Amino acid sequence: MRNNIYNLLSLFILLSSVVCSCKDDEEPITLSELTFPSTENLNPILPKEGGEASISFTALSKWAVDIIKTETKSTEEEEEEWIIVTPEQGGAGEAIITIKIPTPNDTYTERGATINLVCGETIKKINVIQKGRSEKDDLEEALKLERKALVDLYKMTNGDGWKNNSGWCSEKPVSSWYGVSTDGQGRVTRISMDRNNLIGRFPESIGNLKELRYLRLHNNYLYGELPEGFYDLTKLEYFQVSNTNFGSEGGTIVIDPNNPEAPTLGRNQLSGRISEKIGNLKNLCEFGACQNCFTGELPKAIWTLTKLQALLLTHNHNNETDECLYGEIPEDIGNLKKLRQLWLDGNNFSGKLPEAITTLESLEELIIGYNSFTGELPKEIGNLKRLRQFTCGYNLFTGELPESFYNLTNLDCIDIRGVARGGTAVVWADGVHKVVNSNQFTGEISDKIKHLKKLDSFSISGNKFLGKLPEGIYELPKLRVIDVSDNNISGTLSEKLGNLKTLENFQASACSLSGKIPESIRELKELQNFIIEFNSLEGELPIGITELPKITSIWLQGNNLTGNLPAGLKECGLVIFGNRLSGIIPNDIASWERWKTCNINSDVLQQQEGYGLSLKNDGTQHVFKKIRGNVNIAPRVYQVGNQKVIETEQGRINIPLIPQ
Repeated sequence: MRNNIYNLLSLFILLSSVVCSCKDDEEPITLSELTFPSTENLNPILPKEGGEASISFTALSKWAVDIIKTETKSTEEEEEEWIIVTPEQGGAGEAIITIKIPTPNDTYTERGATINLVCGETIKKINVIQKGRSEKDDLEEALKLERKALVDLYKMTNGDGWKNNSGWCSEKPVSSWYGVSTDGQGRVTRISMDRNNLIGRFPESIGNLKELRYLRLHNNYLYGELPEGFYDLTKLEYFQVSNTNFGSEGGTIVIDPNNPEAPTLGRNQLSGRISEKIGNLKNLCEFGACQNCFTGELPKAIWTLTKLQALLLTHNHNNETDECLYGEIPEDIGNLKKLRQLWLDGNNFSGKLPEAITTLESLEELIIGYNSFTGELPKEIGNLKRLRQFTCGYNLFTGELPESFYNLTNLDCIDIRGVARGGTAVVWADGVHKVVNSNQFTGEISDKIKHLKKLDSFSISGNKFLGKLPEGIYELPKLRVIDVSDNNISGTLSEKLGNLKTLENFQASACSLSGKIPESIRELKELQNFIIEFNSLEGELPIGITELPKITSIWLQGNNLTGNLPAGLKECGLVIFGNRLSGIIPNDIASWERWKTCNINSDVLQQQEGYGLSLKNDGTQHVFKKIRGNVNIAPRVYQVGNQKVIETEQGRINIPLIPQ
């Protein structure tokens, strides 16, 4: 019994020591100096636009806040108070702090801050996050702006009057709107509405079409300057607002008689200067604005657009101010290594053609006619191996064709014309314009022209070329047009003329050609126009001229041709006065339909030496005339009974009427 009591006493002492040991390790229990409602969110998340959040709490004593920003920002942005807490301190009792973010987060990264709420020995951390931009948010915003830009275009260009406005301004996806294409996200990438009767100006909001790559509005009625927003289209690759006829309806219309700014139009008439801001359009491949009203010098920035493949500015002329595009083309054009088409014709560009243009190895079309370019062609022009079309007619170029010119073996068109006798006019979309400038190329045409096997058209009229037609010209298998009129071309026409099986138009008026018309003309089955007036050709007309199935014009006046007019000639525009042809006009020719409209002063008459007949291919006939030097004197012609009577200086000629 005694031992049991002793054992229980030992166990009690042991347990007591364990309990006392545990109590010594515990911290003293104290009440928190900050308490929060159980529903309070101590980790608020605010949207990217900014906003506010409130935190309620109870403090046992004075309290204060300390803000620790955890985001990484630039120096300027760090100075901004993007997060504000009010109040910043307070006393014991219930309190509310307001966390305010006044600025949007324009980055794609969340930004955050830790607010330390300090009360006595208690510190409570409140973590605040502001969301960043998301691609989804950006897309939604962009789609809204693009839809608005399209609606603005509709309203500012009389969309209700478009030929086709299917889907426009509806709630349907814009990809279903006529002429609009989009990418997989619904962003507008293409607008194409040629000849759709758009009448008005581009809206400023067009700059919101940030993904637009293709804008084609040929042959509408757009006017005014390009808005500043246009130059925000940094992804634009193709811009085409040219006029390819005289308006969508082929005529003129009045846009709005109640709007004094609206001119009478039959075409696009975009005007003003092209801004230096065009340099923003780094992706631009094609800028097409032919036959508009742009004026002034081209901006320097245009020569920095290294992706440019086509610069198409044919005839930009403002009728109201009589201004157009002008200025010299700088050597900076050499930056445009991808340029394939350069159309500057019908403006007033001047100066020499820059040497740098010969470095544009991709160039295929150099169209610069109807300007004021001067000097000689660059000697290294033969470097343009891909050049297919070269037209520089009606400028002020001089000198001989460079030797390298005949290295351009891909050429299919050469047009270097000067003003022909009688003057020249050209028809652009805004009317007829008299041509003033005339090239004065000199020298002989080299026989090396035979290397230009792809040549389709060769027009050099109105210059000062001399010498004979080179034999090599008869070796060009695809030649359709030869126009060497109004030069000092001499010699005879070769029998090799018949080699040109594709020839459609042969013009050699007012040259110094002599000899006979070659019999091989019969081989020219495609020939439509044979114009060799005012030369010194002689002999009889070859019978082969009657075998030309497609002939429409034969102009032979002012030569020394003799003999009879051959029977069997296909009905055509026939001009033969001023020769020494004899005999009666053959009955088959006299029975042409076009003769039936002629009156007594322009009927079919026998041709005497020094007299001739002129019948043009529009169905009108010149009066039977006598040629005296450069003066045409019309004899008196009248009818007596069944005879025509011609009163000439040598006496009266009686011509029997041709039986009907």
